[in-house]
Amino acid sequence: PGRVPSGGEDAKCEEDLVPGGSAIPVTESNKVQYVRLLCEAYLCGGVRREIQCLLQGFWDILPLEVLQEQGVGPRELSVFISGVQELDPKQWRAHSRGSLGDPVHSWFWEVVDEELSPDERSLLLHFATGSSRLPPGGFASLRPRFSVDVTDGQSP
Repeated sequence: PGRVPSGGEDAKCEEDLVPGGSAIPVTESNKVQYVRLLCEAYLCGGVRREIQCLLQGFWDILPLEVLQEQGVGPRELSVFISGVQELDPKQWRAHSRGSLGDPVHSWFWEVVDEELSPDERSLLLHFATGSSRLPPGGFASLRPRFSVDVTDGQSP
């Protein structure tokens, strides 16, 4: 169902999201399919061929079957491709904010510094920020700043 502009934002031509899509009205029963197709077209439409070439080359080097046989999942693949960034706990703490005088705050940083592996630190950063890697400026450029806040556990 529907049509989407093709050839860039300013292009005057449109193409069907599915064959004959311009003749198919969007209804309650097909609206989810339409939104999925529309999002896919906007996100991938202009670079579809490039993505297909990149994926083909990737799968030629690392076939999916081999990755599955070896138990390689998305996390392991990410580490394989981009490595684990060394996260310096002292820099992390220096560019963080939170409940500085509280012993729990100190214990948190003690665990991060002395007990977590580099991979576990990346997982912690990913849990807190949505990314296991830092921005180019390091912890100083992290927005919003990392914060460890200790509360009394009672609801406000």
